[in-house]
Amino acid sequence: MADSRYLNPYTDFDITNAMNDAEMKGFGKGKEIGLEEGIEQGRAEGIAQGIAQGIAQGKAEGIAEGAQSEKLDTAKRMKSEGLDINLIAKITQLPLSEIEKL
Repeated sequence: MADSRYLNPYTDFDITNAMNDAEMKGFGKGKEIGLEEGIEQGRAEGIAQGIAQGIAQGKAEGIAEGAQSEKLDTAKRMKSEGLDINLIAKITQLPLSEIEKL
């Protein structure tokens, strides 16, 4: 006598097919959900990385601009004190043409 807890693939063909179809649909849906979650996570990580890079780049540019501004201010003060522009250029590492414009 056959145990009724098990399916016979020959006699229970419709049930077996239905179960296989359901399993494949579940797999497909799970794959779709996983893909959507992966895309969203990747997008969030990309945004965070872009923000961090933008902040770092902004800081670096701000520091460079501040250093250049300080050099120009120092050169102006030195020139107003009557120092030779060649000496000013040597100390500030600014080009002579820039110092002459001050």
